[in-house]
Amino acid sequence: MRSTAKGEGMTTLYDLLSFRTLVTPAVLIWVYYLGALGMPLVAWILARKVQHVRKVSSEHAAEPEWIGKKDLWRVRLLFLVFFLMGELAWRIFIEFFVAFFQIRNALVG
Repeated sequence: MRSTAKGEGMTTLYDLLSFRTLVTPAVLIWVYYLGALGMPLVAWILARKVQHVRKVSSEHAAEPEWIGKKDLWRVRLLFLVFFLMGELAWRIFIEFFVAFFQIRNALVG
């Protein structure tokens, strides 16, 4: 069993419980990758929801109608836009937290 002197840099349970050592910077990288991999799924779901439109006529109530093959390029373009904007927004969101923790580390240590 190793002894943990204060100057060795070993993180103790007390340091974690007293918030002297933060676990978020290490976890943040994993959160970024999970979100970056999940973003295409979210973009595809949003594009599929937009693909389903409602046709309103005077005789019938709103009838569901699928966009035809001629407009499929619009759905694919919409998917690409959702994907790129989602990835960019996610990256900026995570970079904000990374910068925050770098500022904290510069002030504390």
